[in-house]
Amino acid sequence: GIAFLDDDHWNKHYDLSLQLYEAAVLSHFSSQQGNRDRLKKRMDAIFKHAENFSDKFKTHCVWIKLLSMTDLSRAIEESLKALERLGEPLNLTDIDYNMACNELAELKEQFS
Repeated sequence: GIAFLDDDHWNKHYDLSLQLYEAAVLSHFSSQQGNRDRLKKRMDAIFKHAENFSDKFKTHCVWIKLLSMTDLSRAIEESLKALERLGEPLNLTDIDYNMACNELAELKEQFS
């Protein structure tokens, strides 16, 4: 469907564009043979053109999942930013950050 959109599709057909790009992101992410360059381009387009965080949320979740595969601490930071944007900030003053990262890494290994 994306191939049939005109050059100004984000302005003329915002909802359709967002739905098609979100579907493409989810499809590329879930496919073992997915094209990571195309996935990144689709995600970048959503982040650039989405009108609010709510419209970016699904793509932001995929971004966090991708980050967690290679950079767990950055994935945690992005998750905390998302919670804050959603109006649910998480107070980390009493949490041992290194211990939490280690425990999350162990969980990741268990489920891999």
